[in-house]
Amino acid sequence: MEISRISRTFATDTTALFYFIMMKHHLFPLLLAFVASLLATDSVAAKKVWTTGNALLTSPTQITATTAQSSQFGVDNLLRPESDGVGTDQYIFHTAWSGPNVIPAGTDPYLQVHFNKAQQHIIFTMIGSNWQSTYDTPTEVEILATNQLGGEWKHIQTLQDMDADFTTLRPERYTSPHIDLGTGYTDVKFVVKRTLAGRTCDRTDHTGLLLSLGRFQVYEAIETDVEEDTTPTDPKANINLVFIGNSITYGATLSDPSTQAPPILCRQMVNDATGVDTHVFNGGHSGITTFGYLPGRNDFILVTKAANTFLRNNGGLLYFSIMLGTNDSAIIGTEGAPVSTESYRTNMKKIIDELIRRFPSCKILVNYPLWYSPNTHNGSRYLEEGMTRLRSYYPIIDDLVAEYDQVYAGDRSVWECFENNRSLFTAENGNSGTFYLHPNYTGAVRLAEIWTESLLELIKADGVKVKSAGRSSRSR
Repeated sequence: MEISRISRTFATDTTALFYFIMMKHHLFPLLLAFVASLLATDSVAAKKVWTTGNALLTSPTQITATTAQSSQFGVDNLLRPESDGVGTDQYIFHTAWSGPNVIPAGTDPYLQVHFNKAQQHIIFTMIGSNWQSTYDTPTEVEILATNQLGGEWKHIQTLQDMDADFTTLRPERYTSPHIDLGTGYTDVKFVVKRTLAGRTCDRTDHTGLLLSLGRFQVYEAIETDVEEDTTPTDPKANINLVFIGNSITYGATLSDPSTQAPPILCRQMVNDATGVDTHVFNGGHSGITTFGYLPGRNDFILVTKAANTFLRNNGGLLYFSIMLGTNDSAIIGTEGAPVSTESYRTNMKKIIDELIRRFPSCKILVNYPLWYSPNTHNGSRYLEEGMTRLRSYYPIIDDLVAEYDQVYAGDRSVWECFENNRSLFTAENGNSGTFYLHPNYTGAVRLAEIWTESLLELIKADGVKVKSAGRSSRSR
């Protein structure tokens, strides 16, 4: 008891003495400043990451695959010394299924590899194709493992949405995350379950499959230490805008769409209103209908790649802005025209559903299509019938928006704003006289203002301070 009392007294007296010395010599404020500087300093800590080690495939005899393969990558060309394109020389496995060698319907396409010794931790790499004729690059792969020939395969995991990690290089390069097999296995099978073109390899496709895959290699995964900046990142530090649309979105008839198109103007307006770094991708494509943006089609692939790149490079908030319907309304001349209200709704729903599946935290703004003059007739025929059909899409948009929590409607008054307002359009010579379809620069600015007002409402709701709130874009 006496020792305990003395210890407490000594600790109390020592603390008091330290405090007296610090105050006597005016060192206490300096100590506080020093501690504060430590707290304010960016914290850098070490973390464990998995990276690629030795290549595990060194002989063609280690590899088997679905029998239907391209003659371009025959068995004598499966494995050869070649740069992997990132500065290291490794043995790269080449394989592809293309040309006349379609993988038959009802067959699960796979690559199977045999390791010289059992492995537990692996990473694989591949290069896909960006050729439109062979867009079936794997985006969902099931990984199985076994330890005996003819033995039972154990499901390890399924990699989904692999295209979210595709690089912006052409062709697309992919590096898998670290795969923990759970224990050591000598044989691993990679079964393709979904492709970039939207095919789901579930034995229901009766047309067979073209699968494009090159430079496949499996590496031993090695865990190592890296320094990590632990400074919190503001999720609102970047705003990413991806626009889906036709020639109006693209900026047709403008002298310089790259600087004058409505999406480009929107980017600057949003940046000015928020003070937040804003990035934009203009996915407008002249002549396109809702059919052209269906998942798996080239234009859909381009906008999803752009969104993935934004999120990978910038992080932050993601917004899709869609305006489709003008070309759908044509009497003849565009894909699927005339597109019925039922087909328009079906197509739009497929686009929206896939965007939400790929980007669960995104918000989608569906803008109402613009008025065009009833004598519009260029390479396609629109006329009065087309304009009436275009207007019939408005209730479809209303119904679609009501189905989702993260889908919003644009400003419905955009029709009246542009209707018969020829000062906002480029006068174009057509088969039925001078018509008005594409906004001129003045019209592009006005359209960008309308779109921006709607976008700012969404951005403000996500917690970003906005100088001007704009008009409500919510339509329920």
